[in-house]
Formats: sequence, C-alpha cells, structure tokens
Amino acid sequence: MVTFTVPSELRSLMRRDADRLYNALFALTSQCLKEQLAQPHVLDTEGVGFFGVMHTWTQRLLFHPHIHYVVPGIGLREDGTLAILKREDYLMDWESLRDAYVRAFQAMIKAQGLMDDCPPEVWTKDWRVNIQAFGDGQNAVKYLGRYVRKTAIGNSRILAIDEKKGTVTFRYLDRAQDNLECEETVSGVAFISRYMQHVFPAKFHRLRYYGYLHSRQRGRLITLQNLTRTPIFIEANEPPPQEERRCSHCEGTLVFTDTFKPDRGFNRLIDSLWNREVVLKEMLEKHGRPPPSPRARKYPLNPKPVQT
Repeated sequence: MVTFTVPSELRSLMRRDADRLYNALFALTSQCLKEQLAQPHVLDTEGVGFFGVMHTWTQRLLFHPHIHYVVPGIGLREDGTLAILKREDYLMDWESLRDAYVRAFQAMIKAQGLMDDCPPEVWTKDWRVNIQAFGDGQNAVKYLGRYVRKTAIGNSRILAIDEKKGTVTFRYLDRAQDNLECEETVSGVAFISRYMQHVFPAKFHRLRYYGYLHSRQRGRLITLQNLTRTPIFIEANEPPPQEERRCSHCEGTLVFTDTFKPDRGFNRLIDSLWNREVVLKEMLEKHGRPPPSPRARKYPLNPKPVQT
C-alpha cells in the first residue's frame, strides 16, 4: 500500500479550495505512481493497475488529507505476458516516488496560480510518502474498507454529550504512543467544526480505480486472472421463492416464466401505424376483462400525426 500525504503547511490551502485540489491530488499522485511502476527496475510495463481511497481525518478529527493506494505487484505487458515484482516485500524506491510527487505537486500549484499562498520552505522539507507491504493485500482491503462508506467518527467513539456544559467527549487512538486509547473533551461547536471539515465536495469520488482495475479495462483484468490462475468466485443469486398462484378459470398452478418490460417508444410507433384499439379490446373481452378507460392510458392509442 502506498500513501501520499500533504504537509501541514498546505492543509489550510487544500481545505479552502477542496473542489479543485482534491481532484488534482488524485490526478498527480496516480500519474506519479503509474510512471514509477513502469520503470525497468519495477514492473517495466505501463499495463499496471491499482485503486485509491482518500481520507481527510485523523483519530482526533483533525484535518489531514492523504490518499491510500492498494498496488498489486503484477502487470500486463503489451505482448500479453505477465510482469511480476522481483521481490514480494519490495515495490520501489520511496525516495524516487517522493521526489516525483513533490515536483508534480509544485507544478500543479503553479498551474492553479496558488504559489503565493504556499510558504517557500515547504518545498525543501521531507514530504511523507509511505510504502508498506501487505502480502496478498487482503488486510489492506479490510483496513480501507472500514473507511470507504463510513464517516470520520462513529457513534461508538462518542462517550458522552454534556448538554449543560455544551461539550462532547470521544475516544481516539494516539498513533505516537503505540495506539494508546485516549479521551478528549471539546466544545460542541469545536466538535461540529472538526466534523464538517471532512465533508467532501458534492459528486466527489474518493474511491477511484486505475489501469486494469478500471471498469473499462475488465478484459485485461480477466487476462491477468487467467495468467495467475486466480479463482473467480461468482455468487449465485437465487430468485426469491414464488408464492403458489392459481388460475382463476381452471384452478391450475401458474408457473413463472419470464418478465417483460414495456417499450413505450415502440408501442407508440405501432399505435401510430396500426389501429390497435380494436384488437386490444377483442383480446381483453376474450379473457373476461373490461377494456381500459381512456383516462388510464398515459398516451393515446391513436396519436395524431406530427406535422412537419
């Protein structure tokens, strides 16, 4: 798993212009990762794939934007052969990835016209880019899966709400002290302020797929699964049990065969070419059903021809 973080000096800028900079952060980090994975000493192919999840919070609900990428150690070459890492516990040189990330971030800030809002010393500090091996990746997926559809804090972490004092007490894990469980009490206004800064912009996708993991490259993913002999499990969706229904005429058991959806456009075309009202009336009367009233129809059976 590869994690890209934003220095503390730039977090206020990220929060102020989240609509543009969140998408730009995804674009530049994914591009840096693609270029580094395509290097000859890594996978030596552009046919790579990975997915990323963006987080903006810490255990204390402080603003800390970062993106986690789950990167499989395989790729697909142009000739259809498989590219595999030389070592299972080593992906790439993190310093090269960090330098490429800093250059891309600085170029993005210049393109957005925001260089005056960035302190000059931020470009010389040590940016955090973490690369950690997770074996077959199941633990990484489980770790990120807890944050994909959940918010910054759950109800189980809120210990007390004092209405008289207007305070909220919640628990958190202190990463600096080996995940020591701690408690913090803040005012209700401060708690809401911390929480609201993690609301993502409208229509923003914080889970994104790239390369052969993208839905448009499903064929490459199937090819990789065949080359690696990965078992594909398909869950059988059994239809719900149907209640036994009887025919109103012969008392026989009705058997479900298929479901047909009406095609409104095709029906209108047929009605405009062929007077179906007489045939429909005869069919309904044959089965003992009254013809539909004109008000029940969503469109006339014999629409007027369109004048052009």
